[in-house]
Amino acid sequence: MVSFKAFRKAILNTAFLFFLSSCSSPSSACWNYDEAITYYPCGNSAQITYSPEGIAKGLEIALCRNAEGIRLYLNLLVVPVCPDASGKFEFHYEIDGNNYTAAASVMRGGQRLLVDEESADMIINTFLNGQAVTFKFSMYNQTITSDKFLPCYQKLQSRF
Repeated sequence: MVSFKAFRKAILNTAFLFFLSSCSSPSSACWNYDEAITYYPCGNSAQITYSPEGIAKGLEIALCRNAEGIRLYLNLLVVPVCPDASGKFEFHYEIDGNNYTAAASVMRGGQRLLVDEESADMIINTFLNGQAVTFKFSMYNQTITSDKFLPCYQKLQSRF
């Protein structure tokens, strides 16, 4: 039986590793794979991220996988957003000239958005098809390419 204290420590260590990896500045924008393996398998996690070339771009996308599945997050590196009364934020994105609107849950602090499952599936499938996605909302207007997405996503899918 896993003690709560040990499990909590494993989760905190995992979160700390992801925090450290998000603080690094990549030399160029591309997809990167990171994972955190813990003593307790239920605490294992992995993520792929697309970080901008400079903080001025301000938008990072992350697909995180843990025991609960894969989730898509938008990390706002410059300015937070304000959620509506239900804790959601509406954002816009473009795929192949078509505009879409989606709702995301705003995490505490306003700089991390959990994208709804339907939109996340559409965005992931777009990257799997080798296309780019342009996010347009608030002060953010950034195109995320699919370069190197497929091998990172396959690795994410094959873990745990």
